[in-house]
Amino acid sequence: EASDVAMLICYLVVTVLLYGLFREGGRQCSAIAAVFSITGIAILGATGIFHLAPIALLETGLPQVQRAMLIALSLKLHGDLYNVSLIFFGMYCLLIGLVAMRSGRVPMLVAALMILGGACHLVTKMMLITAPEFAHAIPRLFNVMPLIGEAALAGWLIVFGVYQKEIEPRTA
Repeated sequence: EASDVAMLICYLVVTVLLYGLFREGGRQCSAIAAVFSITGIAILGATGIFHLAPIALLETGLPQVQRAMLIALSLKLHGDLYNVSLIFFGMYCLLIGLVAMRSGRVPMLVAALMILGGACHLVTKMMLITAPEFAHAIPRLFNVMPLIGEAALAGWLIVFGVYQKEIEPRTA
């Protein structure tokens, strides 16, 4: 669980950094993206309860069959809530891609990959929730696109930073 807490803290830091970096691409849109991210983080934090529950259930005096059923249910709820958090993360990626594109601080291709990755998260995770029987028909590429978009943005920022906008001189 310590690694999950560290991940959530890093996720919050990235949210704040990307808000600051791309807010000139649309202050309101960037703020809405941050709200989606923070909501996803809160949901991910809540999933920790279902991730820890099996350990607590092992120590109960319940019959083994009941414990096994409750442990399986707990792990299923963890996975389901994790998918819900990825819907919020998908909206976040889509919006961050949009404000990144509008800001002109990263190449259009990098921003477009973030938008595409966010859209793929939304499609795949909504399918898992609304039509799980058809979710298997989603091409694997849809599950990889969010990673490609995130890697493109992170890689660009690490290697090249952001395009610096020239500051226009103020006239008196």
